[in-house]
Amino acid sequence: MDEVEKLIEQLKDEDDDVRSSAAEALEKIGDKRSVFPLIEMLSDPDEEVLEYTCMALGKIRDERAVLPLIEFIETSDSNEADIYFAIRALGQIGDERAIEPLIEMLKDPERRKSSARALGEICTKKSIEALIEVLQSENIEERNVAVSGLYRNVKHGDEHYQKI
Repeated sequence: MDEVEKLIEQLKDEDDDVRSSAAEALEKIGDKRSVFPLIEMLSDPDEEVLEYTCMALGKIRDERAVLPLIEFIETSDSNEADIYFAIRALGQIGDERAIEPLIEMLKDPERRKSSARALGEICTKKSIEALIEVLQSENIEERNVAVSGLYRNVKHGDEHYQKI
């Protein structure tokens, strides 16, 4: 049994700290074998475990995590910090299936800033249009996030715009 397999086993431990440490280590390693076990951890009741689970899924950037992350955000009664990390993971993964749910989350003042930031990571015509709409916000922080997201899209230029 290698290190990744041992960490995956530790995700099943009764101790919150052990599960949290295992998820954190898997995030640092970034091995795709941990994607499904991490997806299963989205139902963990511990906030720190959820945080590291979302961070790991975002770093691994495997599209298999997109729909479970969206479901977690839409149905979870977790705190906004855990939701933030799930939204962030969607942006890091960069899959276009996340665009519509992220645009929908722009309507929620609690999630608008993190959703705009995530949309900045996904460069499509639709995500850019959504960020341009955020520029109309009365909230300066939200406008700054939109500008940052649009800048990130311009900065990456050709590699992103070939998708549009």
